Amino acid sequence: MLAALFVGLLALSTYFISRQPKLTEIDIQNDKVIKRYRSVFGISKTKRYSLKSFYSVRSYFTVGRNTVNAVELIAKGGKESVQIARFSPMSTVDTGTLGTRKFTEAEDATSLRKKISKDCVLVNDGFVGFEWSFLKEMRDIKNN
Repeated sequence: MLAALFVGLLALSTYFISRQPKLTEIDIQNDKVIKRYRSVFGISKTKRYSLKSFYSVRSYFTVGRNTVNAVELIAKGGKESVQIARFSPMSTVDTGTLGTRKFTEAEDATSLRKKISKDCVLVNDGFVGFEWSFLKEMRDIKNN
């Protein structure tokens, strides 16, 4: 009984923590990308990356039950990335195909992607549609 209560509380706390925003700061002058988030147990965590280690920025839709419009920085070499923002995609009902939903890139994702590309001098890979992100999460500076 006590174990079930513990598992239930852990699941509930994980749910609420996962819904908290992850904050990403890009400090161009100090060549840093700083990502702040909370762990499963609610502990504040920070990851730091060198801005020089990134080559491009792109936007895509995650594949799954809850579609999200993600913006991520792609590392030089193209095998690692850091997701920096998530937005609700814009959607409309396409009446021509049995009322299916049609997604388009969120305006906030578009403007963020363009601003980062311009201000940080990164290649703008644009919006790539639905994507399974097979890129590995980049390790932060202190773990390299």
